[in-house]
Amino acid sequence: MRKWFMLSKILILLLFFLLQASCLIRDNGKLPELLILRELGKKAVGVTGFTIGGTISGLNSGGFIVLQNNGTDTLTFSRNGSFQFPTGSSKLADNSAYAVSILTQPANQTCVLSNASGTISGANVTNINIACSIGILSSGTILNLLTLTGGVTTLNGSPCAATASGCAIVTGYADSTTPDSVKFNAAEGLVTDGTNLYVADKSNNRIRKVVIATGATTTLAGNGTNAKVDGTGTSASLSQPRFI
Repeated sequence: MRKWFMLSKILILLLFFLLQASCLIRDNGKLPELLILRELGKKAVGVTGFTIGGTISGLNSGGFIVLQNNGTDTLTFSRNGSFQFPTGSSKLADNSAYAVSILTQPANQTCVLSNASGTISGANVTNINIACSIGILSSGTILNLLTLTGGVTTLNGSPCAATASGCAIVTGYADSTTPDSVKFNAAEGLVTDGTNLYVADKSNNRIRKVVIATGATTTLAGNGTNAKVDGTGTSASLSQPRFI
């Protein structure tokens, strides 16, 4: 009986010693190797999820674009290159849906998305493409702005300048495939589709079409009569058109 009592006493002392040693190790800021492995295991399990990203191209210097994923996570970019969601530390879970959209377009540019939505399938998404170009999006088509050089030349009509000595302004009405033979009378409004110019020829009561490449000019609408009559082409009558 006495032996068991002594043995129990020794075991209690041993347990007390081990407990005290454990406290000393913790106080010194050192965790036992098993505890370290356990903590690392917890962190390893927590590192899950995937990112959504792709590439931006064509963005003008000084411009910026604002993107969103699923209508919440917001990114602002002022450079070409790669982009990635999310912006925070948490990543997106597998099998979750994503939908990248453009919240703000860059000034004087239109950016178009491709591969913008889908479902994550066990890997990071890296194939979203954002292509930016100069122009304004209209009915699915980007209308590019004209590139002007600043030089002034005569496309068609009289080559005679009003200030030239011995030269008078030539006005009137004449269509021609020869640019110098074309005549306008107080032409004002202009618009272009990139291939042709359309001219509101006010005092001739006509809308004229000029082929930019050749200067050849034809009448698109109006017969010269100052009136308001609906019709097709030269069957119509216009009353001093100024804008188009």
